[in-house]
Amino acid sequence: MTRTNKRSCSKYPGLNKQTTLKIRADLVDQDYIAKLQDKDKEWLNNFNEEWIHAHLSHSGERFHNTPLETKQIYDMNNARNRDIYRRSQITGKLIMHVSTTDVVQPSPEDTLIECIDFNTELCSFIKDLEKK
Repeated sequence: MTRTNKRSCSKYPGLNKQTTLKIRADLVDQDYIAKLQDKDKEWLNNFNEEWIHAHLSHSGERFHNTPLETKQIYDMNNARNRDIYRRSQITGKLIMHVSTTDVVQPSPEDTLIECIDFNTELCSFIKDLEKK
């Protein structure tokens, strides 16, 4: 009995974030997939299977045939798998420390408003002095 999963049931598993490992899911971010024709989806699926998923034995056209290209794909995949920061971010173990002592810079708009207010007050003060 063969085991079925979402990935094996999907028509284009290389284009679907839900069938991708979390460590690679951010790389599958093509927002134009719905606009592609089936032939183009098949091509992009095959490319993603090789480039992102490091799956070189997929059924379809191979793009990376030389040993150097194959090594590059496996090296990138291994580097992603070793990335401690990304792995801890995915598993929810990354704690972002936000210091309460950080200086908050005012926005340029707020700075401009303060300058205008100051200039207005200064002009009023000078006019009051001239009247006296």
